[in-house]
Amino acid sequence: MSSQKQIDANRRNSALSTGPRTEEGKAASRQNSLQHGMTATIVAPPTQEIAQRARFQTWSEALKPETCVEVFQVNLAVAASLRIELCHTSESERRAEIAELAMSADWDTHRLIEAYKLGDSLKRNPALVLLKLQLTPAGRDWLILQWKQLLVAFAGDGVPKWTDTEYHLALDLLGVPKSLRDARTDLQNTFYEKQSSMALILGEIAKLEVEQLKSDAQNAKLRKMHIQGSIHLEDASLKLIRRYERESIRSFERALKALEKAKPKQAKPVENKPVATPAPAVTETKPIPVVAVPVVAVSNVEPARSGNRLYRRKQEKEVRHQAYLTRISA
Repeated sequence: MSSQKQIDANRRNSALSTGPRTEEGKAASRQNSLQHGMTATIVAPPTQEIAQRARFQTWSEALKPETCVEVFQVNLAVAASLRIELCHTSESERRAEIAELAMSADWDTHRLIEAYKLGDSLKRNPALVLLKLQLTPAGRDWLILQWKQLLVAFAGDGVPKWTDTEYHLALDLLGVPKSLRDARTDLQNTFYEKQSSMALILGEIAKLEVEQLKSDAQNAKLRKMHIQGSIHLEDASLKLIRRYERESIRSFERALKALEKAKPKQAKPVENKPVATPAPAVTETKPIPVVAVPVVAVSNVEPARSGNRLYRRKQEKEVRHQAYLTRISA
């Protein structure tokens, strides 16, 4: 338990390290540990501050943020767009660096360094890492070196005694998963017999050296691909840059969606429907009085002609004409 004297000393020390208090100090502290700015949210590298302010002004005119929430989302979108462009620039620069390295004399040394880095993960996943090491000339050189170091344990006379570290390294170099090592009693017997152990190690070295003789053309082709810009997939820096780019694109899309949700929904404009014109009023028309027309008996109609159809129609037409004249005169 801390004494009261120690507690008082801790309080005095904490009062001296409260961090920046002014806005200028806080803004400066945000730049701490800022290397490339690919993982920043709103804070931009000093070289991009002017571009960020100019883009925010341009995008604000286009997106028209009204509330503080909308302004914040526009800031996020601007920062994400700058990170995407920074990733593109960094990838191009890295490709140029690798192409320049492939043309230099340090190419083989650089590839061997990558093989050493990959070999450090052999303990975690022996089967997968072994396959990757066997694909490249530098990886096979690393495997040959490891087998030769194990061969030193059998040099000289006497019964060889391997340590547990050497025994598990040999199993790693053979690609034996850790879950199957207890069941491989044949390997345990092999490694503790001098002749069988040396035969196994020399056999592995011979197979790797044969593959190395065939890989000169492969190594030249791989080097040419790096010079032309076709980057090998195992380049860790390019994989990291592409991961930052994917995250920045997702951040940009989220900012735009949030900005769209934050904006108030505009009411739909009311359509101006044409006003229906009322039908004209129907005026009542006075019925025309019907005047009884006296039937004039025609006494001088000849019976023979009375049955003629044309004659009857002519007679009816004359009757209607007389009725029409009578109505007009009334």
